[in-house]
Amino acid sequence: NMVNGSGSIKNIATTTMKNEGVNFIHPYTMNRANGNHVFYPTRKGLWASTNAGDNFIKLAGGSSNIATFYAIDAGLSSNPSVYYGGSSGRLYRINNAATAGAGSGHTQLSLPSAASGRTIGGIHALSNSTIYVSFTTMSNFPHVWRVTSANGANPSWTNISGNLPSNLPVNSIAVNPSNTNQLFAATDFGLYVSSNGGSTWLKHTAIPNVAVFQVHVRASDKKLFVFTHGRGIWECELGAAQPSTTTVQVRARRVGSNASPRLRVRKMSNASYAGSNGIQQTQTINAVSSTSRPTYTVPLSGNV
Repeated sequence: NMVNGSGSIKNIATTTMKNEGVNFIHPYTMNRANGNHVFYPTRKGLWASTNAGDNFIKLAGGSSNIATFYAIDAGLSSNPSVYYGGSSGRLYRINNAATAGAGSGHTQLSLPSAASGRTIGGIHALSNSTIYVSFTTMSNFPHVWRVTSANGANPSWTNISGNLPSNLPVNSIAVNPSNTNQLFAATDFGLYVSSNGGSTWLKHTAIPNVAVFQVHVRASDKKLFVFTHGRGIWECELGAAQPSTTTVQVRARRVGSNASPRLRVRKMSNASYAGSNGIQQTQTINAVSSTSRPTYTVPLSGNV
């Protein structure tokens, strides 16, 4: 359904489109640069409208099933690249989708071997060329990836799963457009947040421990929307962009030559100590001599 500016609702999915196979909760997307552009995948291809759903043409696909699609997004552009993916690791792209004609066809993107054949649950197109992809398959492999040069001949995949539980399905992924180091992963066990581009992740304790099906950031007012299973929709306003890393210097006290002192960093309101093994608040320092008082530099990373 489409809701217009006056609040009225109209059904924009045609019978032909629905007969090609859709999900109980079906994905579609609007171009964030032009709300008249609507893109709607079926199991047999991709349909597009340039007049807010009044008319659709089929850009790609035929009479046979391609995949069950669970995710779709369009780059922020007047003539975007559209990405859609789902079962069996099927991920497709159509460049210049706003002006593509009926039957233009799509390009299938190859997945890295670690994710090959896995089910795609989330796609966030930061731009026409950079996308984020998450996987819902419950298996021990990296579930979150960043893809650069995605609209070209040789997309480059980077694993940004960090310290996320390796077998936890990630149903949706979102990026704060005002601070692209800030990522949000909707999982089967709540919401996870990264403030450093996916190097480390922290479970958000304000969101219940339930399946989160979708997560979105609205760029116009920097609001985060979290869609849960059974616990409603949550929203919060994201803060201004912060430096990805800040450092503080701590001078140790003199200790015995055989001691291994522990440096404890008190967690501030919007910062946490990012240790080598994830988010920590304590770090063991190697033994120092009783005659030295070295200075240690401790990285701090911001988070929601």
